[in-house]
Amino acid sequence: MRSSQCIFFLLPFATAWPYSKHQGYGTSTIQLHENLQDAWYTKYTKDNQSEVTTLPTKNRLAVPGDPTRVYSCVGPRAEDFPGQDKWLTLDQLWAINEPVIETVNGGSTYNDDLQIAIKEVASDSKVDARLILAIIMQESSGNISIHCTETTACGLMQHRGSAPFSAYNPKISIKNMIEDGIYGTPGVPGFLSYFNCDASAPSELTWVNTQLINGNPYAAAHVYNTGHIDDVNLSTDKGKSNYYAHDILSRLQGWNGWKGGCEKSRGCDRLGFGKRHCW
Repeated sequence: MRSSQCIFFLLPFATAWPYSKHQGYGTSTIQLHENLQDAWYTKYTKDNQSEVTTLPTKNRLAVPGDPTRVYSCVGPRAEDFPGQDKWLTLDQLWAINEPVIETVNGGSTYNDDLQIAIKEVASDSKVDARLILAIIMQESSGNISIHCTETTACGLMQHRGSAPFSAYNPKISIKNMIEDGIYGTPGVPGFLSYFNCDASAPSELTWVNTQLINGNPYAAAHVYNTGHIDDVNLSTDKGKSNYYAHDILSRLQGWNGWKGGCEKSRGCDRLGFGKRHCW
């Protein structure tokens, strides 16, 4: 898994890849734990329509005037990060990211398939659709045929062991790529396992400091990116700067991943991102 603020130059390509049924990581993380759902999950329809629970206009956060320059300087501790009441709605976030998705895919052909798959996986896993969208945009900018990185990190969520896009079955393969990132692949945990802290089967994740995650989606995102967590400070990883959790929050608040937001992050004094490379 990786950060991918600026991969818009990648040209889409259709990979003929045989589709295989998603298997996932273990059986203990089928859904987000109920206590975490109360804090972090909002229901949406599966048919590309608006939210089931629609926020009153007066309670909605305003869409940023310039999504290219949005960045949040909260943190660096996991407990400093806000709740989902500080996230834009899914409709708002989709509208912000749709132009990016169309750019990397060369058009809108897969827009509906992608949005529907996000909502379906969210409904099944109880991982909020906005979190799924944010991770997809961070990892691949929504490029359905993105190259694998590090040989085996593939698909929309750049998860190790995930199958890439299949031109023979685009709808199913798009959903499969998202399921791989959320549920995991055989032997490799997905975002859901980290988010749950694997409380129902703690022995399976003994190599992760699960007490530092504590049901926090931003900390879970940090682990999804790095494979470990060593401090409550999410802006560092083994002593080096790490932007992933902060980028995810910023995307949930309206950043579209462009250079301006990255440059703005360098001014977040408490985070130590002053030397961050932006391109």
